[in-house]
Amino acid sequence: MVRQFSPNSRIFVRVETEVAQQSKHEIVINKIEKSILSRNLKPGDRLPSERELQEKYNIGRGSIREALIALQQKGLIEIRKGAKGGAFVKEIDADQVSEHLALLFRHGRISMKHLAEFREVVEVVTAAYAVERASAEDVRGMRALLEEGKEWMESGENSVSEFYQWELGMHKELARISRNPIFQWISGTLYRSMEPISFHINKFRAEHFEVLADWEDTIRGLEKGEVMKVTSIMRAHVVKYRRIMEEEVDNIPMD
Repeated sequence: MVRQFSPNSRIFVRVETEVAQQSKHEIVINKIEKSILSRNLKPGDRLPSERELQEKYNIGRGSIREALIALQQKGLIEIRKGAKGGAFVKEIDADQVSEHLALLFRHGRISMKHLAEFREVVEVVTAAYAVERASAEDVRGMRALLEEGKEWMESGENSVSEFYQWELGMHKELARISRNPIFQWISGTLYRSMEPISFHINKFRAEHFEVLADWEDTIRGLEKGEVMKVTSIMRAHVVKYRRIMEEEVDNIPMD
C-alpha cells in the first residue's frame, strides 16, 4: 500500500524536525551553562572547538554557533577572533545587570523611589546578618576602612568620586561579612547603578562627617553584636540618603 502525504503532513514533519533541532540547540546551551556555573569550566578556560562540539553533541555547525552566541549574550563566555581565538569562559559579575538597571532608570522605567525602597530593605537585612556573623577579623577590617575615610576627610582632598567609592567599599564589606554572596552582589549592583546620581548628591549636600559617624556607630554595634542597634543605624542612614535623593533628583542631569 502506498502511503499518501498531504501538504499539511509535510508541514508537520518540517515543524517537528525544527523542534528537534531547537531542543538539541538548547541542550548544548544548558550543558555548557551548567558546567560554567558549577565551576567545572572556570573563568579563562577555553571551550572545545566548534568541530569538537559538533561531534560531542551530534549537532550541526550552525546550531553550535547559535548556542555560543546565546551563551555570549548571557555574559557567560567571550568569543575571540584570530589565530588564538575561540570561546572563553568569562568571570560572572554584576556589571551587565548594573548597566541595564542604570539604563532603565535613565529612561524612567525605574524611579528613584523604587531604588531607594528596595535598598532600604536589602541594606537592613544585610546588616542584621553581618552582625550575627562578624568575626573579630571582620571588625578590624571595617575599622581599617573607617580610618581611611577619616584620613581622607582630614586631608581636605574632598573628591566626591573618591568619597563615593570609599562608601561603596564600606557597604560591600558589610555585605561580605553577611556571608551571603547574593547580598554582596545586590549591594554592588545597586551602588553602581546609582553612581551618577550619588556623585551629584554628594556634591550638593556635603554630609560626609555624618556618614563617617554612622559607620563608626555601625562598627561599634558589630563589635558588640548589637543587631537592633546596627539595623536601626543602617535604616536611618539609607532613609536619610533617600530623602536627599528625592529632593535633588529633579535637578540632576541624567545624560
